[in-house]
Amino acid sequence: GLGEACVNVHSKLAIVDDECLLIGSANLNNRSMLLDTECCIALAAAGDARVRAAIAATRDRLLAEHLGTTPDALAAAFA
Repeated sequence: GLGEACVNVHSKLAIVDDECLLIGSANLNNRSMLLDTECCIALAAAGDARVRAAIAATRDRLLAEHLGTTPDALAAAFA
């Protein structure tokens, strides 16, 4: 367990049309993206159906977690 320790993670995530996933510490502004020492990783599907499915699965898993449901129940609701 965590015991007395508390870990605070301040991260950002953007998922656009299941085609692009961006996660990291940068704010989406010029200063964070160009001047500050921030770290981000981007994943672009670029026409690859496997990558697009992985991005969509990440979106569904996060939505389900925050809505208190399962990814399968979420998919059924959107079907």
